[in-house]
Amino acid sequence: MIINLLDITLITDLINFLFINEHNKLNWTSISLIISGSFLLISFFANRKREKYFFEEAASTEKKLLEQSLELQQKISDEKIHADIISQARIKWIQDVRETTSNVFSLYYQCCTVEDKNLRTELSGKYSAEVLKLRLFFATLEYQDEENINFNQISSHDEPDKYLKDIQTKYPDDPSSKALKLLKNLDSNEGKNIYMVELINELARSRAFTNQNYMSSLFSELVVAVSIYLKIDWEKSKKII
Repeated sequence: MIINLLDITLITDLINFLFINEHNKLNWTSISLIISGSFLLISFFANRKREKYFFEEAASTEKKLLEQSLELQQKISDEKIHADIISQARIKWIQDVRETTSNVFSLYYQCCTVEDKNLRTELSGKYSAEVLKLRLFFATLEYQDEENINFNQISSHDEPDKYLKDIQTKYPDDPSSKALKLLKNLDSNEGKNIYMVELINELARSRAFTNQNYMSSLFSELVVAVSIYLKIDWEKSKKII
């Protein structure tokens, strides 16, 4: 009880000391100081809170930016790996086409020059296999209608090697002539595969195979067509890297 009275007395004295002057009037100077001090304390803690919020936001933003940066780097890395894989696969394809085309030429001329019948049969089998392999490089699901190329009609001609040249110079509107012109397009390989397959098919037809002059003409056309095709593809592979 005594302690409580002392506490009340102490509080009363403290209030009088702070807020009442010697003339028993409000001490506005003390009140102003206390109010100012209170505002300073409130402002201090408010600023601390704002600073804490600011630093938390800054840290959160920095974390998000770091995550986005890492995600972008990973995406770029994945795209680079993907591009490298595609590019390397395209380069490998080009090399395989070039090698197989060379094998087709070599085997054909071996078949024409070898005298041993059994060896010629063996070489003919290898030749057919390489022609099939070369055809598969250009395999396509494009639809071929009656308006499209049919080299078979050329090999059926009495002088197919001359007719092959004539059809390109004298009959530009013929489907076969248009196809051969398309194969020599230097800007794009679009639409070429169906004609590449048909040109390669002609290499395996018996009427063509037994006519060396015609086969020489066919090989000349194939060399040009393949060279242009691979050059365009090579330029594409360089753009991917």
